[in-house]
Amino acid sequence: MPISTIVANSLASGVPTASQGGSIVLISSGTAAASSAVSFTGLSLSGYSAIQIIANNITVATNAVTLQCQMSSAGTLATSGYAHVEFRMVQGGSASSGSISDTQINICSSGDTLNNSSTIGNSFTMTVYGPAQTNTYKQYTSQFSGYGSDYIGVTGQGAYKYATAVDGIKFFVSSGNITTGNFYLYGIRNS
Repeated sequence: MPISTIVANSLASGVPTASQGGSIVLISSGTAAASSAVSFTGLSLSGYSAIQIIANNITVATNAVTLQCQMSSAGTLATSGYAHVEFRMVQGGSASSGSISDTQINICSSGDTLNNSSTIGNSFTMTVYGPAQTNTYKQYTSQFSGYGSDYIGVTGQGAYKYATAVDGIKFFVSSGNITTGNFYLYGIRNS
């Protein structure tokens, strides 16, 4: 059924139709407190078309660090096979950075690293598509808002370059600890 028909049927009756389906489910959450990493492990993502991580109030212990991410399959954290590109905007201009073969995904840009101010809470959202699929790489998109030497906005995208199901995701900084931060992992079902 075309989307326009579903929307029209739903609007005409005032009641959502069963064919609309879909849901967003909180799978897990974690809070950083002088933590080397925030990890979600042992995930069973079958039935989810995507996962989304929302994190806020992130502060870091060490100045000039990059917020990073790695994923796991079959319980093993991958330390290679990541492609990422970031477009960053700051008050003084914009630039891009990235890699087609890296040991991690950068959530914020290595060109504008995080400041260790305890009063600036950095935030991001990240969506990983098809996390349970075993025939394609896992594409992702991300949005970051924070502070380094200036206020930073970063849009990112890339891939976990393995055709295996994701069962874990780890967030960490390039050096030191995540002092504070709230991390929420949601599963998205389209039907």
